Amino acid sequence: MIGQMAGLATALLWSWTALIFASASRRVGSFQVNIIRLLFGTTFLLSAGFITHGHFKADLNSILFLSASGFVGLVFGDGALFKSLELIGARLSMLVMAIVPVLTAIGAFFILGEVPTSAGFIGILLTVGGIYYVLLGKGEQAAFEPRHYRRGIFLAFLGAVGQAGGLIIAKYGFVSAELDALTATSIRLITGLSGMLLYALFSGRMQRVGQVIRDGKALPLIITGSVFGPFLGIWMSMISIKYSQTGISAALMATTPVMIIPFSILFLKEKITLRTITGSLITIGGVFLIFSA
Repeated sequence: MIGQMAGLATALLWSWTALIFASASRRVGSFQVNIIRLLFGTTFLLSAGFITHGHFKADLNSILFLSASGFVGLVFGDGALFKSLELIGARLSMLVMAIVPVLTAIGAFFILGEVPTSAGFIGILLTVGGIYYVLLGKGEQAAFEPRHYRRGIFLAFLGAVGQAGGLIIAKYGFVSAELDALTATSIRLITGLSGMLLYALFSGRMQRVGQVIRDGKALPLIITGSVFGPFLGIWMSMISIKYSQTGISAALMATTPVMIIPFSILFLKEKITLRTITGSLITIGGVFLIFSA
């Protein structure tokens, strides 16, 4: 139950951070937002770790797997996702990201040998199916240039591949030793931040990063998103995969697009349709089955 609750908490936190980072990325660029949010997220996590633990403890095998997970999920996966957020916005990007549980369950079956129960498998299908049913009715593609739309969809799919791969690799870090989720999250974020900083140095983008830090409108958005995303969101995701099957955790995290709906109504003044209500009920049914698995 802890793993499932953490998975739903992750989805809620990511729904907030997706809207926040989409706004910030359009203002200052996706790369700059990604690297600064990792900087703040790592700082928050290390501070929390020293306050609660006093130190971090992990064996070499766990560090290697979690570092690889951080590179695949946060550098490659989130790098692609953030560019997608900039091009096509949070709703469409999160729609494509709903394929993560499918990719994760397939990978976990072949690599980790995880076999969902019948109820869990049906729950995964219903959860993902409900999400797609809700968002495929929106027709957001009409608001974008075809070139930006195709590129944004492709980048979101790469983000999904990166997130699924990162979750599977992270599971190995937990399998190899007893490790708390806060330490695991810190290792992933440190690796992700290190990779992004190296890329920024060699690509000559560090100056742009410095300019964003001095941006009075973008910086508060990034800091707020960093609390919900890299700090609390990724921490909850590590708790979820530690205490639940990887595919089931990914399915619960994939409810983010449905959780975005009330905030889109509140802040973007979108109208609720019968399709939205129906798809949401399908998704809730899937989540219920996953809880019972």
